[in-house]
Amino acid sequence: MPPTFQDLKAKLGDWLAVDIGRLADSVRGDCINLAMRDLARLHDLWLNEVGGSGTNLLLSVGVRDYGVPSDFSRPHSIWYQSLTDLSIIVFVTQRSKEQFDALFPDDAKTGLPAFYTFWAGKLQFGPTPEATFAGHINYYAVPEDLTDALNTNLFTQFAWEAVFFRALVYASKYLIEDPRLPVWEQGARDAELKLVIENARARHSGGPLVIEEPG
Repeated sequence: MPPTFQDLKAKLGDWLAVDIGRLADSVRGDCINLAMRDLARLHDLWLNEVGGSGTNLLLSVGVRDYGVPSDFSRPHSIWYQSLTDLSIIVFVTQRSKEQFDALFPDDAKTGLPAFYTFWAGKLQFGPTPEATFAGHINYYAVPEDLTDALNTNLFTQFAWEAVFFRALVYASKYLIEDPRLPVWEQGARDAELKLVIENARARHSGGPLVIEEPG
């Protein structure tokens, strides 16, 4: 059975041979959450993908800029159904801020969005929507911090080793003098590499990989 948040905190104390007085429960929790957030920010993992129901993005007539969800880290894709044929899916293409501004210098001009950029914490669409309709966003999230009440998530279920070894590194640095820090750092690198490889294989292991030549 995968460990819970409480289990991981206890493991930190066991592996470092310290009690609560030396490494407080709150510090152990911080180390685990910092480690988990690091992995979510560094890698595009299925563990922190968000999409499907609950990720609608209401595009409104005349409005170019839109806020992002509170757990948003970076976008994966944005799409909407064609307003003239609901069977057609229109994917909005991401552009750099410079490319976007060159294409759409006047945000008063409206149309059906074909491009977007992410700038200053906002999604900007170009052309500015000419109608109000539902869009959809798939994105990578920074997971909510674990607590004693919220004591498990996909990271603890499927990648607890990577979280744990990185948390050991944080805890060892907090304790300052632990000589095993290089061991924990190597363990963190190994577990992280295995996680990234596993994630990549999950994208293609269900069928043959098809390579298409451009053109």
